[in-house]
Amino acid sequence: MSETEIRDDLDVRDFADMLTELPAHLPISDEFEAKDPQKRRRWWTSQREHLIFHFFDQLNPDPLGRPSRKKANFSAKTTYGKIKHAEGIVWLAEALNVLEPGQLKDLADAALKVERSERVAYVSASIPWSVIFKKAQAIQVGKRTYAEKATSTESLKEIASPSA
Repeated sequence: MSETEIRDDLDVRDFADMLTELPAHLPISDEFEAKDPQKRRRWWTSQREHLIFHFFDQLNPDPLGRPSRKKANFSAKTTYGKIKHAEGIVWLAEALNVLEPGQLKDLADAALKVERSERVAYVSASIPWSVIFKKAQAIQVGKRTYAEKATSTESLKEIASPSA
């Protein structure tokens, strides 16, 4: 991975954790999903929940041993590229406010006229990772990353009761 690629990516754990702080239901994305919801194997209560699981799931190799994922994926950028339903991208764009509400509504309405199998490509052409990354990175400023937490030499006891 080149230095440029590293600079425009986030750890998938930090990204999923950030998603927990965003509102679960928003008007444009809820309306978009309600007009043509996923018909089969729907288990989530919101696109936020769906994406949190999608991003955290990248940490696990495929339990069936399929070659698609033999080891953990720590790249939020790669994981964003694996989103298979436009509803998740529209929710993420609305939650991060990457487009003006009118623009996002127009995009969502236009996407409903596109075949479901082509919607992710259609929506992500207007909402590429680069704009998601900029907004997500701004939210992450000042927060300790999972990598920083993992390499910290502080124990929980030291954090809970710092010495005077």
